[in-house]
Amino acid sequence: ACNAYNFGHDGMKKNLAWLYSLGINWAIPHGFYYSYDGFRKDDAGKSFFFQSPDYKKFHLFGDFAANLGFRLGESRSTADVCMVYPESVFRERAIAESKSALEAVEKLYSLVQYFLQNQIQFELADEITLRNAELLPDGFRCGKKVYRQLVLPMELERDYLDKLRQFIVPKEEAVNRLSCRVLDADSNSLSRTVMPQFRSTPTGNLLYFFHNSDSPGKFKISSSQKYAAIRRMDTASGQLYDFPEDGTITLMPYGAALLEFFNSPQEKAEPYLEQIEPAPDFSYMNNPQWDYIPETPGLAASISEWDFSAAGESLRHSRYNVMKYIFGWEKICPKRLLMPRAIFDQSPERERFYPAAISATAEFELPQFSRCKLITESETFAGKCTVNLNGTPIPPLHRELVYDPWNFCGDVSSLVKPGKNIIEVHWENAGEDDGISSFIYFAIEK
Repeated sequence: ACNAYNFGHDGMKKNLAWLYSLGINWAIPHGFYYSYDGFRKDDAGKSFFFQSPDYKKFHLFGDFAANLGFRLGESRSTADVCMVYPESVFRERAIAESKSALEAVEKLYSLVQYFLQNQIQFELADEITLRNAELLPDGFRCGKKVYRQLVLPMELERDYLDKLRQFIVPKEEAVNRLSCRVLDADSNSLSRTVMPQFRSTPTGNLLYFFHNSDSPGKFKISSSQKYAAIRRMDTASGQLYDFPEDGTITLMPYGAALLEFFNSPQEKAEPYLEQIEPAPDFSYMNNPQWDYIPETPGLAASISEWDFSAAGESLRHSRYNVMKYIFGWEKICPKRLLMPRAIFDQSPERERFYPAAISATAEFELPQFSRCKLITESETFAGKCTVNLNGTPIPPLHRELVYDPWNFCGDVSSLVKPGKNIIEVHWENAGEDDGISSFIYFAIEK
């Protein structure tokens, strides 16, 4: 996934809580061990590193993920219902009958939504799994899991269904063997916003549910089975607290809760106290920030947009990039056989263009200062080029840790002035992979 830079630990918790409700319980952060230097700054998805604006809160997400993931990983599914994932239908219709294929997808999606809204636990099984299913007196086994009901998302005539026909039921007749429901506390009716997982443990059962709504919710639990003790887990600490049978659970938007039900009496535990949580930050959903500006002492100017010119062509206010994404790709290029264009690449194709003399200029303003430092990254300027400030070449840059171990910096105090300044980058023979790969910064001392 592509994540904005203001996608922080609240967004991560939201996404992981949803994944947990689907039965996933192992998460690995993307690219945790490399920096935002150069081209990696615009990687997809964004890595979580010390440069991330929300990195100081990463431990909150880590605790949340570990505490819930461990409990869910130690429990086992109680789903009786198996839903067919008819991949052969999608393959058969994908090209020649694309409209019919989309209709089949919609039918599968509709059935999934029906089960989620009615809190009917189910698991998907592909056709190869079902073809190899083992028949039992009261169900069928797929791998280590036993199911008692099979639901089809559409009419299907497949040979693997012949032996399983006795277990096929309409969606309206699909039921949970172990009944534990999440109700809206105010209406006392089945909640339509939660996605529950009711699972078995060595000591009883576990209920995990995700509140899939952008509004807060208040819930209570209805169970047909009596338990000797109920505990609610604090997702931040992993601690279990006593929870009354008639207790209510308040969740913030896209929040999650985990309860453990014990068959035998447990040692006395402190009561769970509802905490007033701060509203989660989901600003990335409506106002994503795609530009990352690090915490840099004395930061006075940052440049991400340039005016590019080449062979009579000019492009104003273009975001930094390599030339092939600015001026276009060459059709005749041996490298293209090994590196085909991404489907989202909309840059034009050209007959012949490179090598080309290309310049990039940008204006920036500085306040009064005593010293000024130019800050770049190891891959900021790709290709053989010259860099001038107000018409004068910059001095050699040296490696220095500012916000990244691979920053390259230089003292440009004598080349810039308070007020408007111009920086120009020129390539005499630019190739399509030459260009500018990141912001550049000017930091000052007053």
